[in-house]
Amino acid sequence: LTCAGAALLLTGRLLLWLQRAAVLDLPNARSMHAQPTPRGAGIGMAAVVLAVQALLLAGGQLPVGTGLALLLGGLGHAMLGWSDDRQSLSIRARLLLQLALACGYVGALMLLASPAVPAGPTLALGAVRALALIWLVNLFNFMDGADALAGSQTVLAALAGSLSMVALGHAGTAAVGLAVAGAAAGFLRWNWPPAQIFMGDSGSYFLGFQFGALIVAAPFAADTTAVWLIVMAPFVIDASLTLARRLLTGAAFWRAHRTHVYQRLLLGGWAPARLVHALLLWHVVVLWPCVWLASVVPQRAALALVISYGLTVIMWLRSGGARRDG
Repeated sequence: LTCAGAALLLTGRLLLWLQRAAVLDLPNARSMHAQPTPRGAGIGMAAVVLAVQALLLAGGQLPVGTGLALLLGGLGHAMLGWSDDRQSLSIRARLLLQLALACGYVGALMLLASPAVPAGPTLALGAVRALALIWLVNLFNFMDGADALAGSQTVLAALAGSLSMVALGHAGTAAVGLAVAGAAAGFLRWNWPPAQIFMGDSGSYFLGFQFGALIVAAPFAADTTAVWLIVMAPFVIDASLTLARRLLTGAAFWRAHRTHVYQRLLLGGWAPARLVHALLLWHVVVLWPCVWLASVVPQRAALALVISYGLTVIMWLRSGGARRDG
């Protein structure tokens, strides 16, 4: 509640400042909005969450090494996104900086897990984790294209994940998740349709990193792996399968487009609020029970993961994912 209140106030102040500074998201080929809208509210969410992480680190609720890696990685992604919000960076510059940040975070985790210099298979596994983190950051950015969608996904995923972390005995991680959920809830007051402000890349990069960092770090605490993957299923499936479909159909996948399922639904007449309500229903009916199963019966975590992703794929196909790009 404290994080929600702080994010609510910060976003309101940012709205006024961004309007005066003309930091606007202009409609383009990928956009689902028609009017220039202030962007960059994610820097407010990041400030709230980073402050909580710093307090947890100082109080010993987060391990020093992993806590510092999470704090610095989050700060780096927020600042990268903020730079992109203020003045769009080239694709090459963004990817190179994301690669540096991902390698720094994953490298810190690997060195903390094993002080010896990593080699052979360990290096290969680290490279896979770094690439996975980059993809998770970018897919969150791709899915941030409709009023309140990314903010609502953040609240629903972080809340369920945090409660699961309590059940699994990871109090520090639970506190981080609750801070993320609270900050996103405060932001939603201003982003609810019709949105007055967007989180921008500063928000999508930061939030994508928060979830990605927990997923990538999960192999060092294997009982949390399935939980964070389950709650991210809607975004992972829509972004990943949409990219795969575009590659298979020969579409120019690097260009801005509006062929994600959530975009197809909006173009087909759905209101943004209806889309958010459908996401809420999917979490409550499908994903949260799978999180509960993975938390209460860790031996069934793999089954819960298969069920959640299998059903989400089916829903993706039935909602328009199988259609060819136009």
